[in-house]
Amino acid sequence: MTLSRKPSPINQWLPPRLVQWFVRSVWRVGYFGNYPNWDAARRVSDGYDDPRILKQVTTSALRAKDGQGIYERDGVLFDQIEQPWPVLAAILGAAVTSNEWLHVLDVGGGLGTSYQQCRSFLEPVGNLQWSIVEQESFVATGRNQFQTTTLQFYSDVDACLTERPADVLLLSSVLPYVPAPHELLQTMVRLPFRMIIIDRTPMWSCPEDRLTVQRVPTRIYGTRIQYPAWVFSQEGLAKHFDTHFMLVTSFDAIGSNTRLGQVVVRDRGMVFKRRATSDHAPSPA
Repeated sequence: MTLSRKPSPINQWLPPRLVQWFVRSVWRVGYFGNYPNWDAARRVSDGYDDPRILKQVTTSALRAKDGQGIYERDGVLFDQIEQPWPVLAAILGAAVTSNEWLHVLDVGGGLGTSYQQCRSFLEPVGNLQWSIVEQESFVATGRNQFQTTTLQFYSDVDACLTERPADVLLLSSVLPYVPAPHELLQTMVRLPFRMIIIDRTPMWSCPEDRLTVQRVPTRIYGTRIQYPAWVFSQEGLAKHFDTHFMLVTSFDAIGSNTRLGQVVVRDRGMVFKRRATSDHAPSPA
């Protein structure tokens, strides 16, 4: 998606490396800038594929696995789970209507954050499969360190769905960090999911999306890291679901509010259920 707004003067006239030096010299966390396209934002940031991110996420996830904490989220080790209740309620609802057979496709799920948050409540589900689609580096680490008969890792959505159809699509904290999120949604709504959940996604009240650079607190990765990030219009995201899905609920997600200019940005979520008159998801084999 190309924004209609013009880039700020500093981005327009200064070399990208000088812009990057400038924003790093004053490290305020949050969302900054108004970039015309993904390449422009990428030139002045590190990118979500920065190896330091995987290193920190892996370290914290392994510590949780070894009992030094409960679970990892965004590279931070927690000693108490903060459950995403609307997400969990939607997944449990899907399990009830599928005779306790449930396959969750978790796109951008890291090394299993959402799975770890939800797993204790999903134990009664007789046949649970949780598949994560991620970057190749995360997939390699996931398969080597965290994969189980329930939790599986894939680098491609089609490869995952070829092995087994999925009931629920979970998009948690992933849409902001892909170059073309609307194209991704257009593809996903054509697939036969019975439910699609968007979680932990920055939204604001403005009618247009904005492409920014997000700077994260240094305590998370132990250094200054920033990457391109979309801030969305909620209505703009929801319009992709008009034909085949209905909005069940929207909610404030786990996360913190911040400001982009004078407008508040909130981490939000939405749950969409396939309409009864639309195509049905495939039955389990």
